[in-house]
Amino acid sequence: MRHRMLLLWTLGFVAGIGMGSLSSGGLGWWMGAGALGLCLLVAAGRRWALALVSVVLAGVGAGAARLAAYQSVPASDVSRLAGQAAPVSVTGTVVSDPEQRRGGRVTLILRAERVRWFGGDAPVTGDVSVSLAKDAPPLDYGDRARLDGRLEVPGGATNPGAFSWRDYLARRGVYCELRVKRPGAVQRLGGNALNPSLRLAWAVRRRVLAAVHAALPATRAAVLCGILLGRRTELPPDLMADFVHTGTVHVLASAGLHVGVVAFWVLFLCERLTLPRKASASVIIGTLWLYALMAGGRPSVTRAVVMATLYFGAILFEREPDLPTTLAAAALVILLMQPTALLEAGFQMSFLTVLTLALAMPVWHGWWRPRIEQRLARPVPRKIALWAVEMAGLSLLAQAGAWPIVASDYNEVSLSGFVANALVVPALFLLVPLGFAGAALWGLWQGLGGALLGLAGLGLGYVTAVVRAFGEGAWAYRAVLTPSPALMVGYYALIFGVAFLFSRRSTPQTVLVGGEADLREREGLEAQLEGR
Repeated sequence: MRHRMLLLWTLGFVAGIGMGSLSSGGLGWWMGAGALGLCLLVAAGRRWALALVSVVLAGVGAGAARLAAYQSVPASDVSRLAGQAAPVSVTGTVVSDPEQRRGGRVTLILRAERVRWFGGDAPVTGDVSVSLAKDAPPLDYGDRARLDGRLEVPGGATNPGAFSWRDYLARRGVYCELRVKRPGAVQRLGGNALNPSLRLAWAVRRRVLAAVHAALPATRAAVLCGILLGRRTELPPDLMADFVHTGTVHVLASAGLHVGVVAFWVLFLCERLTLPRKASASVIIGTLWLYALMAGGRPSVTRAVVMATLYFGAILFEREPDLPTTLAAAALVILLMQPTALLEAGFQMSFLTVLTLALAMPVWHGWWRPRIEQRLARPVPRKIALWAVEMAGLSLLAQAGAWPIVASDYNEVSLSGFVANALVVPALFLLVPLGFAGAALWGLWQGLGGALLGLAGLGLGYVTAVVRAFGEGAWAYRAVLTPSPALMVGYYALIFGVAFLFSRRSTPQTVLVGGEADLREREGLEAQLEGR
């Protein structure tokens, strides 16, 4: 661990956020722990054990301090004007995808710039949750708008232990809500005051959405928008429920899988263009960050893009990437921006699923790969079998890593998810490139762009059919109670412990396959060295 100081610092940072969120008045204690850690680190010298403890303590103090700074509300925050009896007019930029709520209302997050009210006008900062009537003019991520309504304090939980809309928004740094009741109270504005990178990402996003909706029927366009950009506003409620029942809802939320697909195809194109490795790595990093901005910068996609950036960045600096350090760096980037993301289901599901895959996939490989290689001597059948086993392992283990979080968030677990994911996930490797390529060509050569989107539509019909077939039956899922934190911790401790135990007992081949080396290549290299 002495070579993974960033990992230790991040663990302390996470602990500091957790402790700070549980204690209302104990910030001084955690800040004192951080100061003690820094002092010990200076005095540690070559005493590595003391240095490691010092790094963790310093991380604890930093995490608690970052949480306190994030939760402090400045005087210019728009929430300071909440609770007025008179209506207000708020100008700002939409910084989230619109989401449909019960009753047909649409909610979104607006980054406020200015508030006007009867007899007053002032620049403001901060975000506000907006609730629109279902017949209001549509707004999308990146739009600037002026909205008229009442600025209120969000409602809390109606019963002890029930969902609290106020706490949900507060974890995102949002402390007020604007209720817009009239369609005429929504006015879209031109221009954009944000940085050029966001303007480029939002312009590309709008073109993709426009092309998809112009070329495909409504339901298939809604599914493809979810797959490409995580936008699910237009998705029919019954189909959305089937995605949840089958455990395939993750394909509609831009995450690590989507980042991997994009990176795979960009790397494929770079190789076909015979670009140098460093140039290819730079192109992949730039493309992935553009994609992350287009998809809204969710924790799952940010985590995946940060990890990919560190992985391909290691190529630029001719260094070997380290998975634990890469995962820690991704978590640290997200938590520095929003420390309360630690308490969100999306953040937890993203990182716990990756940890499950990182620990268990080497064991899965080590069990299946030697048996397949012994029984299938011909290269093509062997590659097909290995790919099928790879997909099956990813599907099964990803669900195992996400089950407790899904049960806590949706109060159900999928019984058909393993088969449904095994059938749906491979289709993304064709739907993502067809969707983006068709949307890119739509404005240049509508015939070719429409043909590619039409091919994507056939794949979307297949995905929809699979999801409906495996999600509509009562056998497809089971409703469950919200698991307790102790049960969730015990579950992951069991999963990680079993994976670690089997990885230690496995053969050297298992370890090498799970790492980034192949046993045969290693043996061949050793033989060459001995021959020399």
